[in-house]
Amino acid sequence: MKKQAKIGQSLSGLNEDKHQVIIRDIMFFCKDNNIDVLSEKRARYTCRGKIKTIVPDVVVSNIVFIEITKHRGYKKDIEKLKLAIKYHRKMQEGFIYDYDNNDWVKISIQNNEILEENSSYSDIFNIDFSDAV
Repeated sequence: MKKQAKIGQSLSGLNEDKHQVIIRDIMFFCKDNNIDVLSEKRARYTCRGKIKTIVPDVVVSNIVFIEITKHRGYKKDIEKLKLAIKYHRKMQEGFIYDYDNNDWVKISIQNNEILEENSSYSDIFNIDFSDAV
């Protein structure tokens, strides 16, 4: 008799936490839209200044970083991505998804000014990352 996985449970029988499920969903969403994506394990960048290494949850085509967080880490991740976009020359957009409150924040840079807005829409890829979760 085959064992079926329950919702929130991987085929190995181990429970997947919500954070990992969201990362996986975003990665599949990007692949379905023919966009290159890396997991956190392959995306390490050294930045000048206060952040020595940033390890985003998802890196999209090496230019968009996505952080998945609970509400308690939300503000810290916003500041982390603001510094990353300032010091990492390839990064063009950053997103933070607070899955406790279903909120998105977009960090971008225009004319050397860092912008923060409540959005999950990527101008670079013309897609809405909220469609993935």
